[in-house]
Amino acid sequence: METIAELRKICQTTAKKDVSNVYMRYVSRFFSIYLTRLILPYPVTPNQVSFAMIVTGVIATFFFLNPSNLIFLTGALLLQLWYIIDCMDGEVARYRQYQQKKIVVTDKRQSGMSGKYYDVINHYIINLLVPAMIGVGLFEQTANKFYIVLGIFGALGQVLTLAMHDGGHRITIDKLMKFRSVRISGEMSGDPENPIDNSKEKRSLAHWAFMIVHYTTTYPTVMNLVLIAAIFEILLPGWNWRISLLWYLTAASLLVSATIITRTIGQNILDREFQKNFQEIESDDPSGPSGS
Repeated sequence: METIAELRKICQTTAKKDVSNVYMRYVSRFFSIYLTRLILPYPVTPNQVSFAMIVTGVIATFFFLNPSNLIFLTGALLLQLWYIIDCMDGEVARYRQYQQKKIVVTDKRQSGMSGKYYDVINHYIINLLVPAMIGVGLFEQTANKFYIVLGIFGALGQVLTLAMHDGGHRITIDKLMKFRSVRISGEMSGDPENPIDNSKEKRSLAHWAFMIVHYTTTYPTVMNLVLIAAIFEILLPGWNWRISLLWYLTAASLLVSATIITRTIGQNILDREFQKNFQEIESDDPSGPSGS
């Protein structure tokens, strides 16, 4: 069996390109490779790891139902494990490809799509359950039904945060399917006459504030906020940190979702991004050679 350093070169090469998710890149993947190494000698498939990931995340959220601070902390730590397993399925997949072809996968375009599909399902389930279960747990703790309602709205906000991104991708794919062929314009196609403007636009203070709030409504930040709240519940028991966490997740998620959805529709962002990144080579003319 390869060493940890060798496995990082085999299994985590594509992770270097995930520059946006600093926590996954430097924290979760630091630990995940050790667990991956434990299961590689066995006939474990990437999809089995993905299934274990979803099960672990669901189990973690059930710990949020209990009013005990220690049990809540246990659930928060299990959520950390869930995110580590989220890294493992891809690592196992890349190692199995290396075993079969003796080629190190360095580009995610060489990876299969089933893992990504599992990942999308995984986050819809867990992102929904975290605020919902915290809300039910607070109801069990306080007998106040309002927290169930708050948990529902928090779950809605979390799902909307995912759906607005996935909806944009779906619309783009639907648009692309209307053409026989497309080419990526600018730098992606190597066309010097039609470059993509990658210059960073000047952002206002309000824009930066929104970006920070947006970041705190996505994973792994939500997962870490849950862990911080669990620790504070034990160390600083004079304040109900779960209630504060649920209020923030609900308000911030709904605010981010409403803002981005309104901006996307109002400014025709999807159309502008499509026109910026793609241009038609051949129109989808039913009377053409391939149309019938």
